[in-house]
Amino acid sequence: MNESVSLIRAAIQKHQAGRLGEAEELYRRVLRIDPGHADALHLLGVVAHQSGRHQVAVELIRRALSVDDNNYLYHSNIGATQHALGRIHDALASCRRAVELAPDYAAAHYNLARAQQTAGDVVAAEAGYRRTLQLEARHTEARLNLGNLLQERGEIEAAIIEFREAVRANPRFAYAHYNLGNALFEIGRTDEAIACLQTTIELKPDYAEAHNNLGNMYRSRDQLDEALTRFTAACRINPQHAVAHNNRGSVLQSQGCVPEALAAYIQSRQLVPTDAATHSNALVAANYLWDLSTQDLFQLHRDWAAQHAANVAPRRFQNVPDPNRRLQIGYVSPDFRKHPVSHFFLPLLQAHRRTETEITCYSNTARPDATTAQIQNLTDRWRDVRRASDDQLAQKIVEDEIDILVDLAGHTARNRLLVFAQKPAPLQVSFLGYPNTSGLPAIDYRFTDSIADPPGEASLYSETLIRLPGPFCCYAPLNHNSRIQSLPADSNGVITFGSLHNLAKLNPQLIDTWSAVLKEIPRSRLLIARSTMSRSIAQRLHEEFAQRGVPAGHVEFRTLSKAPGDYLRVYEEIDVILDAFPWNGHTTTCESLWMGVPVLTLRGNRHAGRMGASLLTQVGLTDWIAESRDNYIARAVHHADDLSSLRELRHSLRNRLLNSPVCDARRYADDVESAYRSMWRNWCASGSSFGIDTLQRVTA
Repeated sequence: MNESVSLIRAAIQKHQAGRLGEAEELYRRVLRIDPGHADALHLLGVVAHQSGRHQVAVELIRRALSVDDNNYLYHSNIGATQHALGRIHDALASCRRAVELAPDYAAAHYNLARAQQTAGDVVAAEAGYRRTLQLEARHTEARLNLGNLLQERGEIEAAIIEFREAVRANPRFAYAHYNLGNALFEIGRTDEAIACLQTTIELKPDYAEAHNNLGNMYRSRDQLDEALTRFTAACRINPQHAVAHNNRGSVLQSQGCVPEALAAYIQSRQLVPTDAATHSNALVAANYLWDLSTQDLFQLHRDWAAQHAANVAPRRFQNVPDPNRRLQIGYVSPDFRKHPVSHFFLPLLQAHRRTETEITCYSNTARPDATTAQIQNLTDRWRDVRRASDDQLAQKIVEDEIDILVDLAGHTARNRLLVFAQKPAPLQVSFLGYPNTSGLPAIDYRFTDSIADPPGEASLYSETLIRLPGPFCCYAPLNHNSRIQSLPADSNGVITFGSLHNLAKLNPQLIDTWSAVLKEIPRSRLLIARSTMSRSIAQRLHEEFAQRGVPAGHVEFRTLSKAPGDYLRVYEEIDVILDAFPWNGHTTTCESLWMGVPVLTLRGNRHAGRMGASLLTQVGLTDWIAESRDNYIARAVHHADDLSSLRELRHSLRNRLLNSPVCDARRYADDVESAYRSMWRNWCASGSSFGIDTLQRVTA
C-alpha cells in the first residue's frame, strides 16, 4: 500500500508538470497493484481526456465513480469529458451532481456553464461563469468564455473588459490575447488588435487561427504583403484551413494576381465544397478574366445557384396584394459604411418618397462607421443582422412583411444571397453592388439601363432586366470641398494618364493596350495609384511594362492615403484617366469626372464593361467611348493632342456631372419607385412576378 501512495504522488507530480506519458505509466503501475484505486482510475482518465482519448477517459472515470460515487472531482471531470464527446445531456447531469456535492468548487460551476452554453442556455451559462469567478477570480477560462458569450450577444465593450481581465490574470494565456484582439478589431481599434494578435503568435507560433485573423487585420489596412504572409503561414501550419486558403485568394486578387487567386479559391473549395462564400469569391474573380466568354461566366453563376440554392423551399408570406398601398422596401447589404455602394445608395435613400415607400435596411456591415449612422438615420426601420443566421434573417423579413427585397451586394463579400434563395418577400431585385447576375432564379429583377445592357441581346441573366429610362445608378460626391486645379500638362509639358482602379482589373491585355498608348505618345506618362499598392506589386507591374518596351520612368506607382478625401488630390496630377476592361471603373469614373478629369473607356460586351459607356453618355462625353482596342489607342492619341479641349473639360466637367442624370437623385428615385410600383402591381394582378423590360418614368 505504501508503494501505491508513493507512486500516486510521483504520478501527480509528473502530471502537473505536463509529462503526461510518464504520469500515465505511473498511474497504470498503481492500478496493477490496486485495480480499484479510485484516484488512479480518475487521474488516468484525466490524462486520457487531455490526450484527446475522450471515450477512454469516460470509461476510466466511470470506474472511479463505481468506487466512490460521492466524489465531486470525478463528477466534474467526467462531465467535462462527456462535453468533449458531444454528450451534452450526460455532461449537464454530471456537472450538476458535482455542484450539488461541492457548491463552492469553481471548476464544477465552470464545467456546468460550458455545458449549458453548448445546450443553448446562455442565461444559465452566464450565471455559471460569473459564479465561477466569484469563487476563483483568476479563473481565466471562465473569464474568456464569459467574454465570448458577451461578444456573441453583441456586447463588445463588456466582452473586452472580460478579455482584458483574462490577460491580466494570466499574461501568457495566448487565447486571452487572441480573443481580446478579435474584439478590439470588431470595434475598429485595429492597431491594438494587431498588437494582441502579434502577442498571441509569440506565445503560440503554431496557432493557425491567429495567423489567419492577423492577416484579416492587415488586409483591412490595405497592407496586402503582410496579410499574404500571415494567410500563407496559416495554410502552412494547417493545410486543411479552408478559410485561410480563401483569404489568401482574396489578397492575391487584390494584388492583381487573379489566376493565383482562383487557384487558392479552388483549394479552399476542395476542402469545403459546400462553402457558398468562397464559391462567390471565385465568381467575383472570374469577372476579371479577359478571355472568359460571357456565356461561360453566366453558366458559372447558374452553377453556384444549382449547388447552393437548389431545392430551397420558398417562405410563406402574408403580404396584402393591394396595388396602390404604401410599399415596404427592404435593402440588404454588408456595405452600409464608407464604401463605394454608399456613394450610389445614399442619394436614392435620401430622395425616396416616404408617402410611397417605407424603407427597412438589413445591415450585414461588419464594422459600422459614420456612414452607417448616416444611412441608419435615413431609414424607417434598421436591422443589424450581422449575427443572424440565414434562416433567422429570412424569417425576420417575412415578419416585417417586406414587399420588395433588394440585394445590394451580389456575390461580393458578406453577401446574404442564401437568404434571397429562400424567397422571403414576394418580389426580389438585384441592384448596384455587383455588375453581373446573381444566378438565383429566386431573384426576379435586376436594374440596369439600355447602354449597360442594350435591348435585343441574348439574355445572360437569371433575373428579368429592368432598363431604367436614365442611368442605372445615381452618384452623390462625398467630398464637396475639393477644388479643380489647372491642367497638369500645361505646367509639366507631359500628358499624364492615370489609373486608380482596383489592381485586379490590370490584366495583361489591358497592360498591352496602355503600353501601346504610352509608346504612341512619347511625351506621356502613366500614374497608377491605389491604397493597396505595395513595393512588391509595384515591382511586378514595373517589370510587366518593361517587358512591353515602355521606357523606364514612364510609369509611376503610388500608394494612396486612406484619409478621407486625401486620395482625391492625386487627380490634380492627372490629365486623362484610362479606363480598365473588361471590368470598367465605376466609382473611380464618377470621382474622376467630379475632379475635372475625363475618362477614356472601351465599350465592352457585358454590363461590367459598359458601365463607363453608360456614365460618359449621360454626361455628354460619347467621343471618349472607344469601340475597339485600336480605337481606344487612337482616341487616347487624339485627346492627348487636344490640350485646349482638355483645359475646357477640366473646368466644366464637374458642372456637367452635377447637372446630368447621373446626379439627379429626384429623377432617379422616381424612376426606381416607378419600377417598384409596376412590378408590385403586376404581382398583385397575377400573384407572381413576370417580365418587365423598359418601364416608363412616372413624373410627380
